[in-house]
Amino acid sequence: MQAGAMIATPRTVPCSKYPPHFRARSHTVPYGVSGGQTARMNSMLATPPPQCPGHTVKTTQPRGGTPVSDHLDSPNHESWLTPAMQEQRRQQLGLDDATTKRFIESTEFVSLGCYCAVSRALQALGLKKHTYPFDWTRSSGGGVAHCLDNNFSDFFSHNSFKDHGDSGQCFGTEWGGSFWHHDPTTAKTKRDMQRRISRLLGKEEVANTKARFFVRAVNSSSEVVECVKLLKALRRALPDCKVHLLLLIDNQPVAGPVRVKDADCQDLLFFKIHNGLFADNGKNWTMQKQAESYARAVAFAVRFWTASDANQNEDAMTLADISASVVPFEGGDSASELFFPRGVISAPTSLAGSAGVANTSAPKSLPCSGNKGSKYGLVRKPTSGRIPGVGSAVVSSGRSWNVPQFSGAPRTVQAFGAMSPRAPCRARIVSAW
Repeated sequence: MQAGAMIATPRTVPCSKYPPHFRARSHTVPYGVSGGQTARMNSMLATPPPQCPGHTVKTTQPRGGTPVSDHLDSPNHESWLTPAMQEQRRQQLGLDDATTKRFIESTEFVSLGCYCAVSRALQALGLKKHTYPFDWTRSSGGGVAHCLDNNFSDFFSHNSFKDHGDSGQCFGTEWGGSFWHHDPTTAKTKRDMQRRISRLLGKEEVANTKARFFVRAVNSSSEVVECVKLLKALRRALPDCKVHLLLLIDNQPVAGPVRVKDADCQDLLFFKIHNGLFADNGKNWTMQKQAESYARAVAFAVRFWTASDANQNEDAMTLADISASVVPFEGGDSASELFFPRGVISAPTSLAGSAGVANTSAPKSLPCSGNKGSKYGLVRKPTSGRIPGVGSAVVSSGRSWNVPQFSGAPRTVQAFGAMSPRAPCRARIVSAW
């Protein structure tokens, strides 16, 4: 594939030769930042791309005349995705016994995003048989549920376009996702995607009664508490088949599975992914490492749901307890940014309201990027109201405002870039860390 939209590497060089933070998300200089600071800031805010390794395939011409991949489902160009490597992984991960093989043969495996590493994980195990609408797009959990509940009526209704150079071309959508590998304005893309949508809804060659195994890497830790909505949306869209949902949670200090203690959620499983993949600003990140990490989680879930795994004694937890156990992170605005999970610092609940002050949609977290001492982070824009003792909670790009102290001195932050209530904006911490 040349110039995969989520590729942040030169179009002629495989992405594995470059660190994932090769290019920053934005090429603009934010308000209040001198030109001399730009290089350092770009390094701090750079993002490992939700990319697919570079290779040569048939291409189409999108807006601006830059070729983009017309097909991403032929993985044999990568040595780690060949049939021999797929079979080797399946054997190593315990997917070669008769019971598990029957489960795999009777189940359709589907990626729900939030970016293409999930599809690569399914390819790494040889489980991806067909293409679906969320395979190669960026998406939020709420956006996926919205599309399912609205019959994908606004799936192509993009409301923004930006050429990110080597990082790709981004078509942002009204439902909260974005196209980086395809131009949603072309007739061909619409035909292809409509067929994938129809397949997802059980109207094509995959029978609507065949069990589905959905896999999604959450774009934000906040999706954990919303997972039941997604599970219910999938069940409504496919009422005639068994639905399994595996949710992958990146950027966690301890990896492993988590079960939900709820009779209605026996087909829902979480798997925490170790934060080492994104350590040092993604210095050692590669698509292969990411996909294989996800593949281990998929293999565990397959064994778990076929009852062929002898180690199923993990304590089940309530959804609230699972959410509390997750180290918070934000993966970036799925409508306009590439995926990079950055840890956040949770604010005390007392900051959200106080006596005589209504509990508003004030920021629930102050994301912190980079190592300790970093002066850059992400800050959510509240929709309305005031933060008690802080002042106006409604801010705009380029404005400075105080952030309540969590530990140490209060911080003054300066926002820049696109801001919205549903997604964090980038901000510069003005006061000393």
